[in-house]
Amino acid sequence: MSGKIYFSHSLALGTYQLLFNCLGFAAAGLVPWLVGHEERVKEGFQNYLGFLPKPKSKPVIWVHGVSLGESFVACAVMERIRQLGSSICLGFTTTHPDVLASIRKKKIADILGYFPLDSFPIMFRAFSRWNPKLVIVTETDFWPMFAFLCRQRRIPLILINGRISEKLRRFYLAIPKLGEVLFGSFDLLCVQTLLDKEKLTMMGAFPDRIKVLGNIKADVVSRSSLSNNEIFISWKKESRVIAFGSLHPMEFLLLKPILSSILKIANIKLLIAPRNIKDSIPWESDLTSAGFNAGLRSKISISANSPSILILDTFGELASLYGLSAVAFIGGSLDPKVGGHNPIEALQHDVPVIVGPHTRNFEDLLAELVQENGVSVVSNVDEFEKALRNLLFDASFAADQIKASGLVLARHKGALNRTIEEMTPYLEKTRKEK
Repeated sequence: MSGKIYFSHSLALGTYQLLFNCLGFAAAGLVPWLVGHEERVKEGFQNYLGFLPKPKSKPVIWVHGVSLGESFVACAVMERIRQLGSSICLGFTTTHPDVLASIRKKKIADILGYFPLDSFPIMFRAFSRWNPKLVIVTETDFWPMFAFLCRQRRIPLILINGRISEKLRRFYLAIPKLGEVLFGSFDLLCVQTLLDKEKLTMMGAFPDRIKVLGNIKADVVSRSSLSNNEIFISWKKESRVIAFGSLHPMEFLLLKPILSSILKIANIKLLIAPRNIKDSIPWESDLTSAGFNAGLRSKISISANSPSILILDTFGELASLYGLSAVAFIGGSLDPKVGGHNPIEALQHDVPVIVGPHTRNFEDLLAELVQENGVSVVSNVDEFEKALRNLLFDASFAADQIKASGLVLARHKGALNRTIEEMTPYLEKTRKEK
């Protein structure tokens, strides 16, 4: 690296750290309040400052994932790493308390914690405590200082199931030197689509380190078991269920006026899963006040009256509940500010899927589905209701859509094996280290 490039990279990273630390100091006054009101701050305060739990005396592989979907991918990869033997200590970090609880329950990782703040002294402390020999990032969560320290310490840094949003691309194109520091620190970037590779190349990654391997979620059967399966079967009975998955507040308001019309269809029940669980109680109250027979998942039982609208207020069950559905709408796609959520969890259950027009977060996958007629794309609520009725009353149309989406999923299957194959040289080296 030339002196000029080194200086520009250092300047970009230094500016980032200055801004990050200034924001941190500005927010410091909120810490006492957050400790009392935010579970993740109260539980993970020491972790945020770099005091991660001390590992066993084995080489550590640090795996990081944020969302529940990313944790499914992380779990699948960690299980394969486990096959290398007991000489590996798996450390997992996240930013979400429910994800941390889920990983803790599965007992896949040896040590767990919240992801530290991306400030040099804090990250330096975290790296010193874990001293990882390999670092794996799942899908989307990128932090410049974290990546930089991997490079400085000569720790291999790998991205698995990478997905690059248009928002992220625009951000790092606006500050290209920081993008070069961040993405140039990765030794291997395993991404879902060719478009992801193109974006990463523009953002500063080395093209020869990027591998297009498909979406691991196409291989991973939902691991969120329905521990109270009989409750859902009792609620469903002989009805056909319409699932509204990962719904955002703006979409709830848009769809609420047509719920009565949908429920007039014979033997229909609705499952509404807010993207943010905190929305479940006010939504249930709103629907009940409007005269709907709505209930929260946490309050239903086999003996209770079965509500027409079930609102999911629990974490980690939606992926499996798609299997009870006749049709699924994937949220975030009617809200232009969101850009859609991943439809794969519903498609895996051979459920016909409807999405809105805003799907930039998964534009490559949606382009494949549209090309094969494997998804119904609607522009507004009226088109949604029309598409829903087509799928409910035209069995041939629904079957053709399911078959087409299956062809798209088949292209992505095998991504887990391909990812492990690409990672094997790094895993073998780590396994031999002490």
